[in-house]
Amino acid sequence: MASNGLLRSSGAAPRAFMATLAGAFFPFFLPLLFFFSPAAAAMGFVFAMARREEKATRV
Repeated sequence: MASNGLLRSSGAAPRAFMATLAGAFFPFFLPLLFFFSPAAAAMGFVFAMARREEKATRV
């Protein structure tokens, strides 16, 4: 590994880029996360209950 400096710089650039990207999009994604995770959990729960009801009525 003779090109250690090159590797280090190429490893730091995407990290800084990702940090900037995360910093830019975090305020947008945070409300989406808070709104959609309960909605997705409720939908999954309703879907699971409907599947259970369907199985119960089928037998």
